[in-house]
Amino acid sequence: FAVVLFAVLLRVFVFEIYSIPSGSMEATLVPGDKIIVNKLDFGPALPRSPLEVPWFNAFFLLNKQAIAQNDTFVWHYRRLPGIRNLQRGDVVVFRYPPNPHENYIKRCVALPGDTVQVTEGMLYVNSKPQLLPATARMEYKVWPHDRESFQRFADSLHLLVTGPWYRRQDKYRILNLTTKEVSIIKKSELVDSVAVYVLDGTKTDYRFTMADTTWHRSTDNYGPFVVPRKGMSIPVNEENPEKYKTVLRDYEHFFPEKTEGGYLLNGNPVTDYTFLQDYYFMMGDNRHNSNDSRMWGVVPEELITGKATIVLWSGGFKGFKWNRVMKKIE
Repeated sequence: FAVVLFAVLLRVFVFEIYSIPSGSMEATLVPGDKIIVNKLDFGPALPRSPLEVPWFNAFFLLNKQAIAQNDTFVWHYRRLPGIRNLQRGDVVVFRYPPNPHENYIKRCVALPGDTVQVTEGMLYVNSKPQLLPATARMEYKVWPHDRESFQRFADSLHLLVTGPWYRRQDKYRILNLTTKEVSIIKKSELVDSVAVYVLDGTKTDYRFTMADTTWHRSTDNYGPFVVPRKGMSIPVNEENPEKYKTVLRDYEHFFPEKTEGGYLLNGNPVTDYTFLQDYYFMMGDNRHNSNDSRMWGVVPEELITGKATIVLWSGGFKGFKWNRVMKKIE
């Protein structure tokens, strides 16, 4: 019992080990990576019900009534003090906002109060362009003047070709590249030009895109959007209740009623709202192949689990990857 209790305390307060199931963080993290997530940096969030206590929840899940009520919180959200605050660029594990029973991992690109905008695939935070991490990937259009020769060239470099020749008249190929690989491609005599492949939000795009609104159209043209900060006030008008809809509904529990004369809350007129907690904007390093904040919104502080620090080892269908053992996550 003492050993089990010690292990539970480690998982709740110190660290956990997670597996990477998808390529949304390539090439920073790849499928099959086993990573350590440090909970001490940002402070461990305490369990909010017995069902959230590792291993002990197995006893509760034997009860059918407990399974039916596994979304019920018994205790209020509490977080112990951490060593430091979450910073831009941190790789973070958190509970997936649309389904808190799932764990997601992304890079934090914007902090509470920051203004986020994506224009033609370029990320801007507070109007400043943000360079991609060295290991991050984006999709590029590559115009070769000889398809067959270029295909052999791409294969020799193990480059990831993500799109086919769509139509015979198309002169480009779509490749998922790091900035280093882009540099190599541009120097090749087989290539005429290289440009970021921008999703324009139309139905012809083969990636998921947003509905067309006044403030975002697709994953490559998004915002501007101000990330909510604790104590920040916004006017309750035609735009903001829609822009912050999931935040206000799911985490702030603010349900204003729209009327002809404005908005009412419990029968009283309401003109502004002040946020009760901090939120963070997350994006995957594999920018064109990531389900992230551009699609489902910001992450509230209460869903943050911890900072991804080290790849312990990496396996999977391609075998054990010795070069990833004890690799620091940058």
